[in-house]
Amino acid sequence: MDAMRGDRPRPVTAALRAYVPERGRAVLEKRVLLIDDEPDILTLLTELLSEDGRCLSVQTASTLDEAVAMARADCPDVIVTDFTFGRRSSAEILPTLRAACPDAKVIVHTSSGFVAQQAGVVQLGADLVVQKASVSLFDVVELVLG
Repeated sequence: MDAMRGDRPRPVTAALRAYVPERGRAVLEKRVLLIDDEPDILTLLTELLSEDGRCLSVQTASTLDEAVAMARADCPDVIVTDFTFGRRSSAEILPTLRAACPDAKVIVHTSSGFVAQQAGVVQLGADLVVQKASVSLFDVVELVLG
């Protein structure tokens, strides 16, 4: 700060206070894992997240098994998953994702929010359920990186 120029000190933001000792770094840039079987959703969210300076990296998985392997290999800061994958659902892997990445924010981003809630996704490890039709992708980016 230069007192001669009259610079004001900046307030300390929540992001600057988000130091995680076990990882030894401040979580200012987040590593994100996107899980969806719809390629268009993966592409759009990947582009939006990659263009945001708060995002360090984006990995994508189109199957539940691939997602579990990626989460175990590189525990991301945020995991965004669809709920329905053909005859399977992300409810199957939420406990595994939570065990592999206990500090990750887990968001279920789905067109079947009611069904996801009924399946108990929050009790299984999700932090939040977001209905695809009611929240814009820009809002999803804020939920992921904010």
